[in-house]
Amino acid sequence: MPEQPTGGPRTITQERGLRMRTLGVVFGVAVIPLLVVVTSDMIDASVGLRLARSVEVAVEEAAAGEPGSAAYDAGVWLRSVTPSGVDFEVDHESRSTMVRQLSDLWLGAEAVDLGVWDAHQPEPGARDVVQRARVEGRASRCGMYEAGALQVCEAALRTDSGTVWVAQKAARRGVTALSDVRWQMLRMSFIMLAVALAAGWWLGRRWSGPIEVLRQEALSRTARPLSAPPLHLEKMGEFTDLAEAFNVLLAAVRERAGQNEAFVADLAHEMKNPVAAIRAAAESIEGAGDISSERGQRYARILDDSSRRLDALVTRLLELARAEAGLAAEAREAIRLDELVQGVVDDISADPRYAHLSVVVQAEAVMVTVAVGGVESAVRNLVDNACSFAKAEVWVVVERRSREARVVVTDDGTGIAPEVLPRVFDRFFTTRGERRGTGLGLALVRAIAEAHGGEVGAESPAGARLWIVLPTHGHSVA
Repeated sequence: MPEQPTGGPRTITQERGLRMRTLGVVFGVAVIPLLVVVTSDMIDASVGLRLARSVEVAVEEAAAGEPGSAAYDAGVWLRSVTPSGVDFEVDHESRSTMVRQLSDLWLGAEAVDLGVWDAHQPEPGARDVVQRARVEGRASRCGMYEAGALQVCEAALRTDSGTVWVAQKAARRGVTALSDVRWQMLRMSFIMLAVALAAGWWLGRRWSGPIEVLRQEALSRTARPLSAPPLHLEKMGEFTDLAEAFNVLLAAVRERAGQNEAFVADLAHEMKNPVAAIRAAAESIEGAGDISSERGQRYARILDDSSRRLDALVTRLLELARAEAGLAAEAREAIRLDELVQGVVDDISADPRYAHLSVVVQAEAVMVTVAVGGVESAVRNLVDNACSFAKAEVWVVVERRSREARVVVTDDGTGIAPEVLPRVFDRFFTTRGERRGTGLGLALVRAIAEAHGGEVGAESPAGARLWIVLPTHGHSVA
């Protein structure tokens, strides 16, 4: 007996993996705000250095005689201050960048910028940085304003003519309010982290527990003999829905297992007759001694007929197996279904067995993408089946309906009894008798239709009417 699959270590690994991922997400959510504050402090420090450098470079280039380009290159607000007032002013300190827009979303629409701050300062000539530059030659300063929400750097440089060039540049501090309370946030984060980890551990158990139950329930059904009873899980929301989905799958497995059991029984029954005939002929030949020519011919006919039946049965079984597997090995081609049907009808009409029949085709031009050999076999089985029961006429109709193509075959025979109608596409079911059919032809038609995403049907208003439906996949015929 094969060893039943077990999964002790694997179960623990899966359970721990789910819990650890849950805890990782919870940990990140709890710690990210603190990381934002710390990162912001580091960014603010580097921003201050860049601001100071920008205004220093701008005033030096302005004093060298290129004030416009200096202000543009450094992105600053540049002024030329004389004892009589401001002689030159240009503002290239951008206030409409993507960073500023994101800052507006963080700080609010009324967040302060350099223009708002500057409007509340003294006149340029009266400012401390300008006064110091007049005395010392140059001066600079950087500071935090508006409760720490705005970082401003200014630089001033006096020229030989006595003019003082002043450059300003500012940057908002988006998380200043959080930075001011970062130590309180740190203490709160430790408390919340402990609560979050406990909640995450509980949530992980709530997830992994039902999954493990489902896993054990599924593994228990792989024991020998193989069984597929429904899974049992207490009402637990989505996990119960998952268990119900598995139960639908198991029901399909049970149904297919029953079909396979019946299939094997039918196959054994079908093979018994030709095998028994071959065995009886062999025993007769063995015990007969000298065999007359007439008797030898009779045995030869028995052996030939039985071997042909076995060959036909095996061939049909192989075709059916391929079709029920979805015809995966057969390439799909775009073809005219009406032309394929007409070719099949012409071939069958030439069969001497059906010389007394009139087979009428009414075909609408329809394009389909199919496994050509499979669909041809399905159509041939439908038409051959109708011809086997028809008295004088068979009608074959090819039509398009919405996004599907239909091949409908009708005969004028005795029809199908109501109690037999649901079974006409079952494997090994036939009403022709043992000498005229294997009972696999219409089962093959159904398997080929389903392999293409189509379906079959049958009715018996007068005579018999059987059809196959195939999707057209949006094809049209010009």
